[in-house]
Amino acid sequence: MKIKPVLRTSRAILALPLAGIILFGCSKNSSVLNPNTSASPTYASISSVVLQPGCVGCHGGAGGYSFDTYTNTMHGVTPYDTANSPLYTSVRTGRMPKSGTALSQEQIKAISDWIYLGAPNN
Repeated sequence: MKIKPVLRTSRAILALPLAGIILFGCSKNSSVLNPNTSASPTYASISSVVLQPGCVGCHGGAGGYSFDTYTNTMHGVTPYDTANSPLYTSVRTGRMPKSGTALSQEQIKAISDWIYLGAPNN
């Protein structure tokens, strides 16, 4: 009789991570830029929605990091590795942008998703 409560508890403990995988495991396939599309983010979408309005004003080709082209942007990105991508860590920690409006959580997630998927070009 004491085995049943232990089994129920064990099942519940095992079910929690499984529920998390089911609920959140597929989120990387959806686009945070437009929730009505399943398209993965590309440089063009990240540039138009995040980099142009939030970064290029200061990082538009005048020394340091520049996000005006894909090639220049990739100097601050380690494909598939958000933790080692200066672009992502700077916006996630709030160090950037230094002036103007801070990026929204959706914009930061878009950068994260793009890098996680290998930072694809157009």
